Amino acid sequence: MKKQLILENFPPYRLWILSNIVSGTLASTCDKRFGLSLPEWRVIATLARFPGLSAAEVAERTLMDKVAVSRTVSSGGSHSVEDIPRSRRSPSHRQQTCVNGAVSKTGCHDA
Repeated sequence: MKKQLILENFPPYRLWILSNIVSGTLASTCDKRFGLSLPEWRVIATLARFPGLSAAEVAERTLMDKVAVSRTVSSGGSHSVEDIPRSRRSPSHRQQTCVNGAVSKTGCHDA
């Protein structure tokens, strides 16, 4: 006789629920304190720790989709926070885009 799967006792499911709770709490804190979405905060925090990364490298380090990183970088003008990084072409490689910005003005990456 097969054992029935009890989803709420299945460790991967419980970890998924926990990660959603933590992510939601962090997203709420970022929005209330800094007016940043979670993806914006992730990009800023990553660049504060590793300045000069390309958008692809930011995506790799944050486990974000490259399109999501590009969207986050390009949406910086819609916020009052001046910390959202802007992208620029890397002089060493035509296809590589570097992400450049002042990420420590408000200290939001330390939150």
